[in-house]
Amino acid sequence: MDKLTAGTPCYNCKKGNTSPGGSTTCSTGAFTWMYNCSSLTGTELKQCHKCNRQLIFDHILDLTTLIIPFGATYGEWLGGVTDPDLNALIKAFTGTFLVDMVLNVTSHKQQALNHALIDSLAVGGWVLAAQIIQDYVFHGSPNRVIAAGVAGLANYYRTVGHLPITVDNQEVGGALIFATLMSGFAGNWSMMGDNLLSRFMSTTFAGFFAFFGSMSGDYASCIINAGVPNKKNPDRTPIFPKEAFMAALQLGIGSSMMGIIVDSALGKPVISGLAAGATGLYIAKTIFDNDTFKVCGKTIK
Repeated sequence: MDKLTAGTPCYNCKKGNTSPGGSTTCSTGAFTWMYNCSSLTGTELKQCHKCNRQLIFDHILDLTTLIIPFGATYGEWLGGVTDPDLNALIKAFTGTFLVDMVLNVTSHKQQALNHALIDSLAVGGWVLAAQIIQDYVFHGSPNRVIAAGVAGLANYYRTVGHLPITVDNQEVGGALIFATLMSGFAGNWSMMGDNLLSRFMSTTFAGFFAFFGSMSGDYASCIINAGVPNKKNPDRTPIFPKEAFMAALQLGIGSSMMGIIVDSALGKPVISGLAAGATGLYIAKTIFDNDTFKVCGKTIK
């Protein structure tokens, strides 16, 4: 079942939890995470019902972290952007930011704005990576269902959900960076037409979002709250946003430049996209292994 947000006063009903009103009996059927209040009276009954209401609210809020980004990306959340892929990115970002901000404030999360922003950037990276499916499987045909599904699931599993399988974060992050940069350089989602400047801007933009998408939620929390000590702050210097934004731009620009060099020499966008993606992997490894980011672990998460 979903994780409950930090700071929730009532926990899912299960053996070993401190229960409201002295009850240890869980409800039956599909709602075993709620408490069975039928045997309680008076103050204990009120406490039990209050806790169940809190649990219902938390689970509904958890589900909105999937529904809102999906609905915003698939629906008519935004007008005026004719490019379908860029339109999907903007809608996914804004929808994610809205619901994550509500989630963080409701759960009394420290630095709620920073967490909402970095999660929204990460979801944007996943939406851009999904364009590689549209560009190379559907040959550029817009498919909002794919982008919307990726947006909703990416935000849900970053914030409140548990992945049903165990994954290698380094491999997932690397695959995301490669796919996003390749689709950015060799794909069709730029509004500026089919030219090298357009591909440069697209790939730089894609690399910026992919940088944050390659991180897990725990790694993102680390770069917000931890960092390399300095004289003014001997305990920590947050890596986000300044150092993180600069590193994200470094990833995008460096990959774009390699794509332009290869494209100028060979004139093959697909090969240039492969070169941009491979360069992005090398740059990302260098960034995450340097002294600034090493405090949060060397693995791309």
